[in-house]
Amino acid sequence: MKCRNVLSKKASHCTIHRQHDLKSEKRRAQMGVARAALERHTMLLLTSSKTLLRHPESESALQCRDGVFDQIRIALQLIAICVSDGVLPVEPTRFMQTTNEEPLDIGIQLTANAAIKQLTEMLEMVRMTSRVGVGVRERLIGALDALCEMTQDFTDSAYTPHHHREQILDFLEECRFEMTNLIQPEVSAYSDAFLLDDSSDQLRVDGIDVTVERLNRRLKDLGKQLQIVAMEHISEVLRANEDQVLLSSIKACAVSGDIDGVERYMEKFREHSEHMQEVCRLLHHISLTDALHVNTGHCERNMRSLAPLTLLAGRTLCQHPSSRIARENLEVFCDTWSQSVNDLSRLAKESDSAACGRVAAEKQAYMSLPRPGVSSTDSSSSLPRFGRSREFVPIQNSESSSSLSRFRGMREVPLRILNRSFESQTVTRLICDSDDSTSSASIDNRENRRGTKAAPSMPPMAAIMSQGGDELSSAASATSEDRKAFEYRISLILDDLRNVPLHNKDRSA
Repeated sequence: MKCRNVLSKKASHCTIHRQHDLKSEKRRAQMGVARAALERHTMLLLTSSKTLLRHPESESALQCRDGVFDQIRIALQLIAICVSDGVLPVEPTRFMQTTNEEPLDIGIQLTANAAIKQLTEMLEMVRMTSRVGVGVRERLIGALDALCEMTQDFTDSAYTPHHHREQILDFLEECRFEMTNLIQPEVSAYSDAFLLDDSSDQLRVDGIDVTVERLNRRLKDLGKQLQIVAMEHISEVLRANEDQVLLSSIKACAVSGDIDGVERYMEKFREHSEHMQEVCRLLHHISLTDALHVNTGHCERNMRSLAPLTLLAGRTLCQHPSSRIARENLEVFCDTWSQSVNDLSRLAKESDSAACGRVAAEKQAYMSLPRPGVSSTDSSSSLPRFGRSREFVPIQNSESSSSLSRFRGMREVPLRILNRSFESQTVTRLICDSDDSTSSASIDNRENRRGTKAAPSMPPMAAIMSQGGDELSSAASATSEDRKAFEYRISLILDDLRNVPLHNKDRSA
């Protein structure tokens, strides 16, 4: 038994490192579901095996342990499907007989939203070809029949309000009517083929476009109505919160040896679990993404398999009320059921966010840098103008203050954000030419700027800027005023950089 638990834990830990290696979103979701199932059923296997060893004559303890083994086997088969990407065949009856007719790969299971999506794609193809042949007509009718079959889970539910049921049926009837209009004109066109000309053919194409548009609108309204019904079901179930009350009552009656009370609350819990499974099924029908499609489907299956095992654990405790391991076994099953309910609540929030076009907060990527493919020039509107930078530049001396005051007068000239390649080349040239030795031309230029308020003269790097003028115009397509502003800005930066060692020398002296 210890070896089995170690192997189950090892398998669940190995899936963590390989889950993100899968490229398909559906496979990643299936791997996550299988890993969570292995982690939870490992603890259930431990307590159920201890209970069977402590009470080997108990039939309910044996069935409970075998049921846990069955769920672990299904989780391992699901991992095998993810690893082989569904290529290698899986034999469901290799180790034990099973009567489950559902496919293990829940990603291929049809839902109401998938049926609406398939029918919408067929209608788009009809719109593009403007032809409804015999084969296309049969596929359209089959897709609509499949959609009607999927909506029966909503209309046949005893918990669906009457007005919601009527609304769904009305939308389906309108879809059938529009489908008839889409198919019928093609039949009359084949019967009166000799009457067709250019004008009648154009009318037929326009009629098909209008009918397809109406049918798409009806399908969209039907999908919204199904989402409303499913979300109301989930909100009512989660608001009632009957799980804790029923499970606590089962534990209390089992410990006290009240067999009638245990059976009564077990029957209520069985009805409640069926309602929860039905809610999961409705949520599965309205799932919009592959991950939600897989998670909601497996949530329903987990509840369907966990509910009878929880009842078996309660019956074992009722038969042995003084058994400590039987009580611990029931508590572990109750905690696992609570985790499944929490998963349902989380999936409901994600489905609502996906339906509204939002993304869950924990799934949003942290983007401290611009997104890939977005140019730096796109954010020029969000950058402040250089004239407004006076609040952020500290004034160190009178020379820099006068320079900044003269440059603030030029704030009406907008600065263009240049390409990064040109800026890097220009700054590289300036850094190579700027050393500690100050040329006489630059000193004279600084003295002229101190004494007069006239327009700024050409900085000492004018030769470099004039030499790269063609490169500037081709790279940034700037006007003459923009180029002068950029040259003057570079000259001020270089002058400030040259002033730093001079001040340091004065202070040291």
